[in-house]
Amino acid sequence: MHNNSSVHLRWTTSVLQQRVFARIENVQPKINTYVEQTKQQLALIAKSENWSKAEHQTEFNNEVKDIVRAIHTRDKCRPIRLSYVFFAQAGIWVSITTALGQMTGWYPELFSAEPDIDILESLSAGGMLWFSDLMQSDFILPVMVGLVNLALVELWSARRGPLERMQNRFHNVGRVLAIGTMPLAAMMPSAISFYWLVSSLFNLGQFALLRNLWIRRSLGIQQSPSEMKHPLKEIKTALRIKYGGKKVF
Repeated sequence: MHNNSSVHLRWTTSVLQQRVFARIENVQPKINTYVEQTKQQLALIAKSENWSKAEHQTEFNNEVKDIVRAIHTRDKCRPIRLSYVFFAQAGIWVSITTALGQMTGWYPELFSAEPDIDILESLSAGGMLWFSDLMQSDFILPVMVGLVNLALVELWSARRGPLERMQNRFHNVGRVLAIGTMPLAAMMPSAISFYWLVSSLFNLGQFALLRNLWIRRSLGIQQSPSEMKHPLKEIKTALRIKYGGKKVF
């Protein structure tokens, strides 16, 4: 029951995230129009009232903030709603990781485990394939976790045109974090590293599903300028350009 609830919550919050992203994109032309009108109006006022350059810039910045806030509030796409998605999904990830840590008895101080109560001995025979003992560490699962996370980072960055400077920085940070999950997962029992792998694969599946136009319309996600009309083809093209014409899957 808990697993079904967590999957449902993660899916629901991801859909909400896509709805907010689409609305933010769609209201941007309106914002640009109002900002340009405000810029012209303030230029006339600044000239008539002899504002200094600093006063003019301060007033302009305040007006722009008010415009953006008003439009985002009206269209129910305030960026702060995206933080709800992050905290909800992070909360699920942390809670399940902590529970598994308690059941394996690893790092009792970190996971606040009570060995006589929390440890679930049956996990030692609850695995599969090469990781039959979920209470022992593994070295293949962590590599898989890192590779899937790295694939997610690269797919998220695949878009029309080059990344902006700030986007490129976030992309590089994402790469470092993805690679960093490998040694971190290697320090954990297989129960945790396997959960991390399943979680990352779930995110990969969500990414694929939420690029499908029919699914997006069915879930009430608005059409937006950056939406891919042919996701697989466009992602392949973007990655091919990004990696210098190398063949991509």
